[in-house]
Amino acid sequence: MAKLTVAEIKRQIAALESKAAQIAEQESKAAVAKVRSLMDSLGVTIEHLTAVVSKRSTSAKRAPGKKATPAKRAGAGVVRYRNPETGATWTGFGRAPAWIASAANREDFAVSKATGRASTKKAATAKTDEQPVTEVKAAAKKGASAVKRAAKKTKAAASAPAKKKLSAKSAPRKAVAKRTKAAAAAPAKKKASAKTAPRKAAAKKAEAAQTSEQATSSVEAN
Repeated sequence: MAKLTVAEIKRQIAALESKAAQIAEQESKAAVAKVRSLMDSLGVTIEHLTAVVSKRSTSAKRAPGKKATPAKRAGAGVVRYRNPETGATWTGFGRAPAWIASAANREDFAVSKATGRASTKKAATAKTDEQPVTEVKAAAKKGASAVKRAAKKTKAAASAPAKKKLSAKSAPRKAVAKRTKAAAAAPAKKKASAKTAPRKAAAKKAEAAQTSEQATSSVEAN
């Protein structure tokens, strides 16, 4: 396939855009014709549509705005007290709820203190919940260790016959090798003994002659 130049690509783009515009115009005309046919079948005119659109725009312009809300007292919407048991709150304005109305000291229900008590209670609950999880993990770890030990023993038991069999096979070979080595070393030992025998005999003869001479010298001296 021949490479296209930039000019050719631009011409193709222009041709496609022109074709797309023609197709869009044809589709628009078809849609308008369909709408006109529907309006004719229903007896609707352009004036009807214009009146509806104008009425909606006028209603939107005349829509009443939001009523101004009266100014609230300072701190009226701020939560100052909270029931740590139920989570109910009170801003401190208006009629006091039953859970704080009979309290000797309302500051015990202050948001900061209630939050602290709730956090402590939550931490204690979390610690209590963690204990069974820790126990389960420890049990699982212990069980895993037991399984590993059992697997190790099973593997050792399975490999023991193979080791014994291998030892039984290698025992005759070791015995033969030991005998062969001893047989090979025997001639060398005999040869060494044969070489040292004359020397030992000569040494004994010399020692005997020296002893005899010493005895003779001792007799003559006496």
